Amino acid sequence: MSAESITESAVAIYLEETELRELGLHIPVSAKDAKNLISNAMRKGGWQPWGKMEVDMFTYDDSVLLLARPSGKAVDCFAFDDLESLLGAALCLVPDALSTLIWMDGNYYLFFGPGDTGRKAPLYEFGRRVHCDDGSFAHMAEHGDVLLANHAVSELRRYFA
Repeated sequence: MSAESITESAVAIYLEETELRELGLHIPVSAKDAKNLISNAMRKGGWQPWGKMEVDMFTYDDSVLLLARPSGKAVDCFAFDDLESLLGAALCLVPDALSTLIWMDGNYYLFFGPGDTGRKAPLYEFGRRVHCDDGSFAHMAEHGDVLLANHAVSELRRYFA
């Protein structure tokens, strides 16, 4: 199994028929097995699997391609004008929050998965909430600079605490 891409917004996994057989599976893969394969690949890559996900399956004669994305997830996003404000907030947050830091248009944007904002008060004190959805995150990740992915708060706390 090769995980072609694992981000907070998408996962792509390509499996050969021989790999599926080794796992006791066959083409086509059931929806439940597809979600388990995605979740296992995310864990192996150090990511927290999504609770709910949409999976697209593309089957070929001797392989399968699974594309997954979170479904029904709200995205919390906070913007910070400068590094000092960002660090002030990060040092007050729960370190294991699932978070990504993006630099775009002169601002730091800190994205959180659903339920992963920890205590939100410091975010409002140091920055401002920005209306975002999965599409906003994908756009900013593509056109901005992803500075820290997956565990941004933890990384900020490790280097600046």
